[in-house]
Amino acid sequence: MSEKSTPVTSDAFTNMHQSHLGFLQLTDEDARWETIVVSGLTLAIFMGGRNEKFPQASFHNANLTSLLLEDLNLSCVNFANIFYPNGTFKNSRVYNSMFIDSFLDNTDFSGADLRKCDFSRSLMRNCNFTNADLRGADFENCDLTGSIFVNVQLENSRFPDAILEKIVL
Repeated sequence: MSEKSTPVTSDAFTNMHQSHLGFLQLTDEDARWETIVVSGLTLAIFMGGRNEKFPQASFHNANLTSLLLEDLNLSCVNFANIFYPNGTFKNSRVYNSMFIDSFLDNTDFSGADLRKCDFSRSLMRNCNFTNADLRGADFENCDLTGSIFVNVQLENSRFPDAILEKIVL
């Protein structure tokens, strides 16, 4: 479980993020994530970008509790199964990133570009999405209890079987 993992250090994150920015320059605009289930495990595969010199950032199964992720370009990142309660992606571009099966309670997504992100099966209670762009985001089977969705863009977002109790609109 990512909660028990050693937290990613600032230096490790910065190195991976710098390389990822190079990856983004060579990624197709139509790039997308595909998911497959193998023996009960969900695997995410990124289609549309590969570069040996600049690898794509992946924080799969990572504990990110030591990081402040505000005002960054984090598009197309694999954040599957991360542990980041009380975290922040405030004003970050997180377009087309994968967050399936993550623990994100009390995380601040205000002002973030979250278009085409997949949050399926994530715990996201009491999150702040104020002024976020959620167009095309997938919240299937998420627990969004108590989350704030004020002044958000929701076109083509999906919420099948999501828990939406006590949300603020």
